[in-house]
Parts: sequence; structure tokens; C-alpha cells
Amino acid sequence: MSERNSRFSVVKKDGRLILRALRLVRSFAPGLMFCTLFSSLLSVVQTYLNIYLPAMILDEFSGERRLNTLIVLVSVFLGAELVLHTAQKFLNVKSSVFGKLCQLKEEMYLNQKSFSLDYPAMEDPAIRMERQTISENRGGGGLNTVVEYVNALFSSVLSIFTAVALLCEIFSCHAQTALSGFLRFADSDWALLCLGALVLVAMIHIGRITAVNGMDVYRSSLEMPQIYKVSHYYSNEYLDDASALKDVHIFGQQQTILDSFSRAFSRWTQTCIHMQNKNGKIILASSVTNALFRALTYLFVAVKTYVGAFGIGSFYKYSACISNLIQSSGQIVATIVNLHIVTTYFQLFFDYLDLPAAQQQPGAPIPDSENGAYEIEFHHVFFRYPHTDADVLEDVNLKIRSGETLAVVGVNGSGKTTLIKLMCGLYKPTKGYISLNGTDIQALDRGEYMKLFSVVFQDFKLFSFSLGFNVAASTDYDPKKAEQCLTDAGMGERLRDFYNGLETPIYKDFDINGIEISGGEAQKIAIARAIYKDGPIVVLDEPTAALDPIAEAEVYEHFNGIIKGKTAVFISHRLSSCRFCDRIVVFRRGHILQTGTHTELLSDGSGEYFRLWQAQAQYYQQEAFAQEHRQLL
Repeated sequence: MSERNSRFSVVKKDGRLILRALRLVRSFAPGLMFCTLFSSLLSVVQTYLNIYLPAMILDEFSGERRLNTLIVLVSVFLGAELVLHTAQKFLNVKSSVFGKLCQLKEEMYLNQKSFSLDYPAMEDPAIRMERQTISENRGGGGLNTVVEYVNALFSSVLSIFTAVALLCEIFSCHAQTALSGFLRFADSDWALLCLGALVLVAMIHIGRITAVNGMDVYRSSLEMPQIYKVSHYYSNEYLDDASALKDVHIFGQQQTILDSFSRAFSRWTQTCIHMQNKNGKIILASSVTNALFRALTYLFVAVKTYVGAFGIGSFYKYSACISNLIQSSGQIVATIVNLHIVTTYFQLFFDYLDLPAAQQQPGAPIPDSENGAYEIEFHHVFFRYPHTDADVLEDVNLKIRSGETLAVVGVNGSGKTTLIKLMCGLYKPTKGYISLNGTDIQALDRGEYMKLFSVVFQDFKLFSFSLGFNVAASTDYDPKKAEQCLTDAGMGERLRDFYNGLETPIYKDFDINGIEISGGEAQKIAIARAIYKDGPIVVLDEPTAALDPIAEAEVYEHFNGIIKGKTAVFISHRLSSCRFCDRIVVFRRGHILQTGTHTELLSDGSGEYFRLWQAQAQYYQQEAFAQEHRQLL
């Protein structure tokens, strides 16, 4: 009883997932289901017309041979063939278009869901892996597969009903002369019923073999994306990056990469052999059973024809119908197994869709301020990332005054970037709160609050589209403003070299004529994007970490000159970059250790800032000497 209940619950769960997938497909491409099902209907009609009409023509040839009847039958046959074939071709083209539309909308639907999640969920490794797994499994067709399998099920069921309807004629077809022994039994209705029972038992047996081995093949196929990841990483990510090619040659990585390919290929081969062995069992059982029952079918119909129960045309008709009946029965079993397998993708897909969306309730408006003055304050803020048990920030109290230039410094991992994520509202404090002009930012309208910030993170990303698009983060932008922002960011001279100005694509992902830019140029474009947004609060979160200390300091000071009058927060682990700031906050292991100006902090010989300055001073001197030497050369 328990096993039966378990099977029933599996069927019930599969049914819910399939119906939900069908509803979603219908919303994506309303015409897809109609076109595919109607095409299948026409296909079944054409199949049995191709059986029934030729059988009538053969019977006429072997019987009265009436010319007018033959002309009518052949004309109907050819006309029906032309009309049905043309209609199917038209519907197949429409189905292909609707199918592609469904796939595109499915991808867009997933992206919309991703954008609806709050930032912590989007950054959660488990959720990102879930999204990646969905993308990898969409290679099999995604939600479109439900239409394919439902269509196959519909076609098979319709074919079976049609075949059974035509075969019912056999019950009224018997020899006109007295028979005895085997011929008498073969001509009886009992022989037909026995043949049907044998076919049913055989199909159930094949179904069980298909179900067990099919699920094993599917479980093996789940390993394939994992195997492909290694080769995909090297081929599509590592080796596609021109900068990696230098390392390949300098460090002799060729053999290491080839060995990784070899190991992946070995796993792939073993998995394929296992899948082929399982598939072989299914194919062997199916082939032997089909061959056996086709032979029995032809024997049964041949005997009926021999004893005069019907003519040669009916021999062809009934043989073909029984053959289609066997084939369609096997197709139903295989389709049901495939539907059960594909529901595992639907489960992944809908689990992701059912993740809770970010709270979009309208909050309070941004507090009024005089002349755009915004003061941000951290009140006893603690924070730890989800699924971790250690605080990244502990009891942080910090007031960022309007119009102030604030530097946040400290060694890597001290909590600087986390502070910015909290300030921008990407995460909520675990304890404490953050206020804007005295109001808790969690009570404010999220969208309006985000508009206050122009941020350049250290791991910023640019689009492989036009330069202007990257600056404005939009297809619609003010060209003069974009050019001025690029000039202010230090890209003015380089812009003049671009062959199509702001419309010049960067990188070559979509255009072979795209411009490859350096890391420093990418940083300047990211800074230009922050300038273009023109938020009252500006943040640079170590976007220039790849530059040398002197160059980074020059970028920070130049940027500070551009945004004069705005509230600015500069993040760095290099102290020399932030000497010009009104105030410097020193972080260590999530705590604020010191606050003051550069001069004040250096005067404390026992403080963290002085220790870090002394540790880094030799590098500043070396860089300054090297820069001066380069200028002399």
C-alpha cells in the first residue's frame, strides 16, 4: 500500500508540474500548442488514409476493376495527400516560430525573476548555482519539451484509437466456407482477442524495462553538464581571454590543459558507454518484441486472407494497423517515461520561480534636505553574510556628513566593501540600523534611495556594446554629456581615436570591429558612468586596485576635483590615495579603529594608520622614484 501511495504521489506531482508548464507555455506562445496538436492530428489522418485508400484500391484491382471507381479513389488519395502534406508543412513552420518565441520568452522570464530577487539572494552561491543548473538543462529544449511530449502522447493515443476502430472490422470478417483445426481457430474472434492480449502484455513488459533503464540513463546524463564544465571553462572562458594565452606559453600550461581535457574525455566516455549499455537493453527488448509481434500479426492476417475472410487490400490495411498499434503503444510508454524525466527540469525551474521576490512595497519618500544635503549615519551596525556564523562588521558607528570627502582604509578583508553594500541598501544590517537625514533607510522607497548613489565597485562590469551605452547604461543618452563625462574621467584623447565616436562598440563579442580596451581605460569608462549618473553621493570602491599606488592616487585626486561639492566616499587599502580627504576612517576586522585626517592619524605613532603607513611608505617611494625615472627617460 505504501509503495502504491508513493507511486500515486509521484504521478500527482508530475501532473501538477506538467500542467503548470503547459499554462506557462500557453502564456509565452499561445499558438504553439494548437499548431503542434493540429499538425499531429493531420499526421495521424494522413497515416491512416495512406493505409485505408491504397487498401481499397488494391481490393478494387483484385476484384471488379471498375475504372471510374479506381479514378475516384486515386484522385481522392492524391488530393488528400497534397492537402494534408501542405497543411502539415505550414503548421510545422508556425510551430517552429512559436517554439523559438517560447524559448526566448522563457529566458526573459528567468531574467525577470532574477531581477526581482533582492541582492543577497542574487549573490547567494546556492541560488546562483540553481540558476546555472537551469541554464545548463535548458539545452534539451526547456519548457518546449512539455509540448513535444504531450504532442507525442496525443498522437500515439489518437493513432491507437484509430487503429482499434479500423481493426474492429476484422470481427465481422470470416471465411465463407467451413474450416477445421488451426485454420478454424485462426479465423475466430478468440484468435484476435488472444493476439491483442499478448500485445498488451508485451507492451507492459517493454514499458517496465524502458522506465527502469530510462531513469538510469537520465541519472547518468545529469553528469554530462559537470563533465562539460571543465572543457567549457578552458575553451570558452580561459583560452578565449587573450591575456591567458601569455600564461599558457610562459608557464607551460599546455600539457595541464590537455590533461584536464583527457580526464574529462575519459569520464565522458565511461558515462556514454554506461548510457549506451542501458539504451541497448531498451532497444534490444523493444526490437525483439516488435519483430516477434509483427511476425505474429502478419501470420494472423495472412491466414485470414488465405481462408478468404478478406482480400489482398485488407491484408495490407489490417497488417499496417496492427503494426501502428504496436508502435504507438511503445511510443506511449516511452513518452510517459520522458515526461517523468523532464519534470525534474520543471521542478528546478519552478523552484527558482517560487523564490521570494524582494519587497517592492512603496516606502517613504526621501527626506527633504536643504540644497541636496544628505547625511548618512551607521547606528551600532552589526552584519554577517547569509549562511555564515561570523560577523563581518561589529558595532560600527559612523556619520558621513553631507559634502564631506571620506576615505575608508584598511587591509583587504577588513569590511570596507561590506560597509558600502550596507550603505547603498544592498544588504540589511544584522543588528542596528542606517539612517538618511535621521530616517531609517529600510523605511525609504528603495528605488528612490538607490538614485542617490553613483558607485564604481572594484569588480565593475562593462557591456560589449557601444561606448555611449556603457557610459549612460542606456540606449538613449545625451551625447554631449557622455563626451564630457569621458573627458572628465580622462578618456577624452582616447575617445578621439574611436572610429565611430560614442557609437563605437567595445570588445569584439558582437562586432569584429569592436575596440579592445585596456584595464585602465575600462576603469575610466566605469568612472565616467558614475559621473553621468550624477548622484549626490559618490563612491569609489577600489576600482583602480590594479594600478600602481601613484597612479591610483592621481585618479582619486582627479575624481575628487570633478565631483566637488558632492558627498564622496573613497575605499582603498593604499593610504597614499586618500591623503587629500577631509576625514579618514581606519577599518580592521570589521571594527573602526581610528578616525581623523591624514596628519592627525600619522601623529599617533602607536595607531593602526601609522603602522600601515610605515609598512607601505617604501613602496610609495619606490613608485615615485620609478615614475620620475621614466619621465627623465
